Amino acid sequence: MLLLGRNLNQSVRIGDVVVRVLKFRGRQVVLGIEAPGEVDIVRGELEGVNKRVNGVFTDGEDEVHGI
Repeated sequence: MLLLGRNLNQSVRIGDVVVRVLKFRGRQVVLGIEAPGEVDIVRGELEGVNKRVNGVFTDGEDEVHGI
């Protein structure tokens, strides 16, 4: 695992994906992610829980719960 320290408005590029530090809110960091449309971006705690159907993440039921 690579660990990087980034300051406000600094970024890191991973292939075609750019992750930028937008602001700090107490103990949270707000990140902006720029990626091509075909790249799925899913929060780690949701990985494997939801599935993508027609470009929208669902919980496997008929109702769409959004991203």
